[in-house]
Amino acid sequence: MTIMNKEVGMAQRLELLARTLYQVKNDKSVLNRAVKDLDDEQKKAEAEIMILLRNGGGGYDIGQLDSRIENGVSHVVIGKRSGGGHFVKPWEKDTVVLANPAYMKKHNLLGRV
Repeated sequence: MTIMNKEVGMAQRLELLARTLYQVKNDKSVLNRAVKDLDDEQKKAEAEIMILLRNGGGGYDIGQLDSRIENGVSHVVIGKRSGGGHFVKPWEKDTVVLANPAYMKKHNLLGRV
């Protein structure tokens, strides 16, 4: 939306560019807030899933859905992420995985359901 027309005065160009910059920054702020709200919603859902799976049926960390949802997701699994190594202290973190049958087969989890 920048102006490259030489006939427009410098003051007018500066004003239009300032308005454009203000609008872009305002739009970015609104979108960043929406992303933060989605992140908070995701964390709450993951925390509730972990509670349900850990306190539910037989202590399993796998939950089978009654019907498949988008992309063939048929299970919810508590997985692990890890890192660290040579110079960094090893760490491990639980994560919620929306798993399809291929994931379950690859990680040899089908027999645990």
